[in-house]
Amino acid sequence: FVARAFREAVTIVVNYALVPTVDLDELVRQVRASVAWVHANARSFGGDPARITVSGHSAGGHLVAMLLATDWPQFGVPADVVKAGCAVSGLYDLEPIRLCYLNEVLGLTPESARRNSPVHLKPTGRAPLVLAVGAAEGPEYHRQTNDLAAAWRALGAPVDIVDAAGLDHFSIVAELERPDSALARVIRRQMGLT
Repeated sequence: FVARAFREAVTIVVNYALVPTVDLDELVRQVRASVAWVHANARSFGGDPARITVSGHSAGGHLVAMLLATDWPQFGVPADVVKAGCAVSGLYDLEPIRLCYLNEVLGLTPESARRNSPVHLKPTGRAPLVLAVGAAEGPEYHRQTNDLAAAWRALGAPVDIVDAAGLDHFSIVAELERPDSALARVIRRQMGLT
């Protein structure tokens, strides 16, 4: 459904193995490898390898931030392969998750939680990041969004926050279906489609 709002662009929805089948380090590696694959193969399906932007919701929001903190030459692609990112309703500090019941499935250690927490990482390029959060989401989503924005801005990264009025963790993703929604417009601008 997200492709409707971005019909002038090639939309790719990435799949990856889930925890506990793989650990979070492997999941993140798979998503990073998918960007390298898209870069290498974009022209074969009408894409432009010089215009890759990434967006994701919930766990995907976390992964967007991880992509912007990637040493891309290790994956055989240019350091600036990702031109922009929009992370929607993500969690960016996994330590609270490690300390709660969810860790029974995730199996995070203090070390893996830290290395997979974008709030503790440095963005590797100058790709602008939009952090979107529904105004009706829980306080932890707002705290983590604000903390990541502050941490990365302190490092000189271009970060904006979109606080989506009246939306919660589930309704915010439906905004991506509507080309006229504020969130879709932000992503369209990042893609150069305005």
